[in-house]
Amino acid sequence: MFDAWNDGALFVNYFGHGGLDRLASEGLLKGDDITTLRNSNKTPVVTAMTCLIGRFELPGFDCLAESLLLKEGGGAVAVWAPSGLALNERSEQLAKKFYNVIFEAQTNVLGDAIIEAMRYYHNAGLPSHVLRVFNFLGDPAMVLPGMNKWRNELPFAKWKRTVFTYEDIMMPWISGSAEDPDNDGLKNFVEYALGRHPKVIDTDSAIEIFDARLMGSSSYDVILKYVRDKYAQGTECRLEVSSDLINWDDGSGYITDVQTIDNGDGKTETVLFYIKNPDPEKGACFIRLKVVFLP
Repeated sequence: MFDAWNDGALFVNYFGHGGLDRLASEGLLKGDDITTLRNSNKTPVVTAMTCLIGRFELPGFDCLAESLLLKEGGGAVAVWAPSGLALNERSEQLAKKFYNVIFEAQTNVLGDAIIEAMRYYHNAGLPSHVLRVFNFLGDPAMVLPGMNKWRNELPFAKWKRTVFTYEDIMMPWISGSAEDPDNDGLKNFVEYALGRHPKVIDTDSAIEIFDARLMGSSSYDVILKYVRDKYAQGTECRLEVSSDLINWDDGSGYITDVQTIDNGDGKTETVLFYIKNPDPEKGACFIRLKVVFLP
């Protein structure tokens, strides 16, 4: 936990028992531990679905939430936590809505997300005392940083839960976006974008290239064909060109036409790039298909 905190986690969420100065009776995080945090300006938002750690009104004593917020050179940028007792089941419903509002509804103003989560909880007719004990310490007008990147990566994270076990997901050397656990030459992120399975070895080629001359066409040089997942949000397949296989440039100017064909399986579609070298006097060029996260 401390490694992830120091590396710059955007959120730190906790469920379980808590006291004025600690998370968990075992002391998963204690007030004295906060001095060891070295996350500088990479401070997370802490949502603590526990008890008491936000009890800020005691004179002469800083609760855990205050200590995190006041830590120089690290700690947390904001803490949403209770000042009294809260049941895990009810707190969980509040937290789920909070994170749904942020990642699904794409609300990036922290205070707005909290208000929407509390409104949902109230309208659901759930016990109201939970709303009375949760306090927010921080700036409610704060805009969460880097949310566009997180939103684009969220569909990939959801996909990982459908193809990997929990144990796999906890091991980034297996489930990380740049890993290739089945050793078929396709990284996990590419498997996601192309509608393949990261734990099933693919024996067929991810792309096919056809010579237009063999088809009797002079309007283009080659056809590049590949299959992609229609619902792989946050991804894009781009054509790149190179004269030396070292330096690669955008190849969109080489594409004369694009054809997309639904494969009828409810999941994938076939894409055809019709490609022509706009300046053949410069000599032959190499082409490749690059899969990227959208910015």
